[in-house]
Amino acid sequence: MKKTVKAALVQFSPWSMHEMDKNIEYINSQIENLAQEGNELIVFPEMSVTNFFEHHENGKEEYWDYGAISVESKQLKAIETKAAQHNCYVIVGFAERSNVIGVIFNSAALIGPEGIIGVTRKIHFPGIEKQYYTTGDRIDVFDTPIGKIGICICYDSMFPEITRILAVKGADIIVMTSSIWEGGEKGGIGSPTYKKSYWDHLPPVKAVENQTFVIACNGSGSHLIGEALGKWSRMGLSKIVSPTGEILASIDHNQEAILSAVLDERDLVKARSQYSFLADRKPYLFQDLAGKHKNSF
Repeated sequence: MKKTVKAALVQFSPWSMHEMDKNIEYINSQIENLAQEGNELIVFPEMSVTNFFEHHENGKEEYWDYGAISVESKQLKAIETKAAQHNCYVIVGFAERSNVIGVIFNSAALIGPEGIIGVTRKIHFPGIEKQYYTTGDRIDVFDTPIGKIGICICYDSMFPEITRILAVKGADIIVMTSSIWEGGEKGGIGSPTYKKSYWDHLPPVKAVENQTFVIACNGSGSHLIGEALGKWSRMGLSKIVSPTGEILASIDHNQEAILSAVLDERDLVKARSQYSFLADRKPYLFQDLAGKHKNSF
C-alpha cells in the first residue's frame, strides 16, 4: 500500500434507471470536486450508476431493457474518462448486463486512470433481489498503485467468508459498497433497530478481524421498489475505519453526504504487529473439527 491514501465516499440517492444520465453527471461532478481536493480513491454506493429494479409483472424485462448496462457501456466509459482526467480510482455499482440474455449481475467496478481494473459481482441476495440478479462466482483483490483493493457488495458483508478471503488474498482496503434498506415499514427485510446496530458495528468488526481499512459506503434517500412494495428507505450511516478499529470518519444519518479520510499505512503496521490474525489462523483445523460439515468452511 502507498504510505498515505486520501479516500472519500459519497453517500447519495441514485436517480431511477430511466434517468441514468443524471447519475453519471452527478458521479462525474463529485469525482472532479473530490479529486481536486486530493482524494485518490472515491467510492459510490451499490447501484449508483443504474439504480435498482422496479418490481412488477414485467419488472425484469424492463430492467434488462433500461436498467442493465454492459462493462463496455457508454456510462462506464464516461466515468473512465473522468478518472483518467483526474488520475484517481473510483468504485461504482451497476446492474451488469451479461452476454447471456436475461442474466443480470449486481456488480461494482473499480475504475482507474488505466480504465476498468476489475469488476466484482455480488454473491448473496436477500428477499426479492433473488428474482432479478444472478450470483457471482469470484472473490478478487485488485492491485493498484495506491494499494490492494477488495470489494464487498451490501448483503455479502454479512458473510464473514467474503471479507476473510479478501484479506487472505492481500487486501489493504476493503470497500463495502451498499444500499442497506432500513427494514420494517421503511422497506427491505429485518428490524430497523437491529439493522442500525448491525451497520454501526459491522465495519469496525470487519476492519479489526481482517486487519484492513474498511470504506463502508451506503446509499441515502429512498427508492420506489414497485407499486405493491412502495418506497424503501436506505439507512445511510457510512463510515471509514482503520485496521485498528478507529472510526476515521462517519455519518449519523441517511441524507446525502461526503466523507473523506487519510488512510495511513502505519495503521496496517500497528494492527498487524499487535496481533497476527492472518498468520495465526488455522482453517485446516476447523475443517477437521467440523466433521461432516467441513465444506461449510
